[in-house]
Amino acid sequence: VSSVEMLSTCPQLHTLHLYNNPVWTLGSAVYRRLVASSIPQVALLDGKRVTAEERTPMVRTRARIGCHALCHT
Repeated sequence: VSSVEMLSTCPQLHTLHLYNNPVWTLGSAVYRRLVASSIPQVALLDGKRVTAEERTPMVRTRARIGCHALCHT
């Protein structure tokens, strides 16, 4: 996740392909939302346009069972 956030410092990054990258294993919806909210300049992610909904910021929360989970606010 921190590697994805580091990409936000690349202002010319408009197209990104991370399919089958370890962060992709979070699941398509979570992965796309994480990347889109972390790297706002990306317009195409894995060949598909990033939607406004996917740009909604995500926060980390601790689930009741003690595991870390990602959810949107």
